[in-house]
Amino acid sequence: MVATETDRDPAVRCHVLFIARSHVEVLFVNTCNDFPMSEMVKVRPGLGIGVMGRLDLAVVGLALLVAGPVLGAGVRLVASGWTPTADDAFIVTRSYDVFSSHPPLTGAHSLAGATGALVHSPGPMLYVLLAVPVRLGLVWLLPLFIATVNALALAWSISLARRRGGVVFACLVAFGSVLLVRSVGPSSMASIWNPSVGRIPLLLLGFLAWSVLDGEQRLLPAVVLVASFTLQAHLSFGPPSVALLAVALVAGIVQIVPSNRAEVSVASKWRPLLLAGLVLAGCWVLPAYEQLTRDPGNLQLVADSGRSDLPRAGSAVAVAATGRTVGLPPGFSRSEAAMNASTAATFGGRSVGDLAAVSLAAVVLTAIVGGAAWSRQRHLWTGGLVALVWLASVAGTAWRFPRNNVLVAFYAFKWFAIAGLFVWLIVALAVVETVGKRRRPAVEPRVTARRPVSVAAMFVCLLVCVLAGGLLALALPRTDGAASSYQPAREIGDAVVAATEPGGHYLIGRSGPYDIGFTSVLGYRLRRAGRTPVTFGAVVNALGEAYRLSGRRCDGIVVLQPSDESVPVKGRSLIVVDVPSPTSTAGRMRVLLVSEGADSSSC
Repeated sequence: MVATETDRDPAVRCHVLFIARSHVEVLFVNTCNDFPMSEMVKVRPGLGIGVMGRLDLAVVGLALLVAGPVLGAGVRLVASGWTPTADDAFIVTRSYDVFSSHPPLTGAHSLAGATGALVHSPGPMLYVLLAVPVRLGLVWLLPLFIATVNALALAWSISLARRRGGVVFACLVAFGSVLLVRSVGPSSMASIWNPSVGRIPLLLLGFLAWSVLDGEQRLLPAVVLVASFTLQAHLSFGPPSVALLAVALVAGIVQIVPSNRAEVSVASKWRPLLLAGLVLAGCWVLPAYEQLTRDPGNLQLVADSGRSDLPRAGSAVAVAATGRTVGLPPGFSRSEAAMNASTAATFGGRSVGDLAAVSLAAVVLTAIVGGAAWSRQRHLWTGGLVALVWLASVAGTAWRFPRNNVLVAFYAFKWFAIAGLFVWLIVALAVVETVGKRRRPAVEPRVTARRPVSVAAMFVCLLVCVLAGGLLALALPRTDGAASSYQPAREIGDAVVAATEPGGHYLIGRSGPYDIGFTSVLGYRLRRAGRTPVTFGAVVNALGEAYRLSGRRCDGIVVLQPSDESVPVKGRSLIVVDVPSPTSTAGRMRVLLVSEGADSSSC
């Protein structure tokens, strides 16, 4: 509450007490007799009305608390000598290509599509996000960069939660976010891998869409931007991204309907929608160009993969996955190992408990929406509606998931924990507001001055939050399965760069058991060093058509093979390194550079 003044009449100055009821509605009560009591006015969210214009200490503190584990994951990866390998190296190479004559027009090669190797994620926004640090040579800092992006997304989510449900609700969101980080894996908070990098932005998308439904139409461009990013990151994010974007767009258009408020100009009502259209065009211009210039285009292939006749998981898996997402214990509260075990169990079919959890969640959310709409609690019924969208997105994703890609489900289904968190948060908000509901005071409250918060108190509070976040970062498990490959990847890359010539064409992709982990490292290091890697088969799907064989002579062929195999006549051994492998034979790898004759054309 904050005191202010109004000049309703030049002769009378009325002191008015503003009592925030929600993010857009303000009830003010006056201390003079000629001003109507309990009049409702609308204000733009975020505008400074007394304390609302000040830095929200609660939001900052909670954001720092949640940022600790996320930033801690990034710092740990950088300190461990993180080097891109496997899919990460492909992603870095394509990010390097953003500022080139052949920028990527699609996203990463995806196994989530039913057509397998032909399908890519819809767009290259992840590559665009990473392009500048990659070009600046800051590849080693990418984990901290992504962790910072995720920390900012969580901070924004907490800020939006504060506006939707108050400080208590923001605290619940912060606590749930820490559990979520533990559930999906702290190391994934700093991962550039596309199935991981879109999870926290997907949580932010839920709060942004809710905010637009609740009246903050100005956030519509942000909804379009974040939804485009998550949709382009990985195909598994498609259902929630499209559904939340559609709901927000419909709400934004409905709010443009002319009102009786003369002070709201037509331009101000249309501006968010027009900006959203510009953002949408900017995010999708490259995928649209690819679709128009190739036959068939990737967007068409993505659509065809969804309509293919391959066996789908079906209703049993949909109910099981949704039940484990919102049931007891909810998915976001489980450990990462328990999450993986739950994913495996979903393909065994539904249980009575799963069906009961899904039914109860649907009934409770429907009751929240109906009851809040009846009592005109807009922030609550819109939140319930978004929670129902999350619930339907989980069921739809699991229902249509291809059964031939069960292994992909172990990372594709992890965003279900976000949906479960959102559902439980809305139920908690409804309970808190029902239990804590108070009657309005019968007498007019007396206006009192707000005592300013001292700088020392602010500093102590923020320091406590920072220390608590740091302790959480230390307490959460430190798992990174690729850590053992960082040193071999650096040694391989250094040896190949030292043995090759700038501007040369070098064939990669004939590496047997090492293709998955280290062929991508060859492409990344050669590309960054000014060489041109050339390849074929599945590696082309990951790197792009610019790296396909063109029928010219190679300046060299880079081969990775077990150390106990013989070296070819024209081959030169560059280095022998120890690599992680379940077998001792494949665990020691030799890097070869094989020269090609003048009349050959392997590249």
